[in-house]
Amino acid sequence: SLSSVYRRARVTRVDVYHDFHVAFAKMMIAIVGFRGMMGGIWTGQASELPGLTPSGMLHQLCDVFEEPLKEEQLHMDELRSMVALVFRHLDRDGTEEISCSEFVQSFVAHDAIKIEDAVRFFSADSGRQVLLHRVLDDSQRRRRDSLRT
Repeated sequence: SLSSVYRRARVTRVDVYHDFHVAFAKMMIAIVGFRGMMGGIWTGQASELPGLTPSGMLHQLCDVFEEPLKEEQLHMDELRSMVALVFRHLDRDGTEEISCSEFVQSFVAHDAIKIEDAVRFFSADSGRQVLLHRVLDDSQRRRRDSLRT
């Protein structure tokens, strides 16, 4: 039930160091998934991949919702409406294509760690922590220790 989801979220222990490992894995899975959706383009820079179009998204989601469509729990016009709505939200730059970057950002949108956080965490300037942050969060020390080994 929805209340059990809220309860689990409320009692989930935050571990920034662990969350980085999970975030990196999810970002890589998102890129692999995007490359697969685009026809299995496994080489080249992700930024050079073609974008996902509304018709490409519809094609992918027809597979996702194959059973509800067959059982007529969902109709194709409803799926098209769903695609139009979701596509508008994922296409952040309004180009009518979802780039790999937009896809990855949406994949981790509700996670604790975002791409910007990873950049800040591992940048050379990350040593400039405020005292309270250093006292409450040992993730910077754990990062330094991991890099030494």
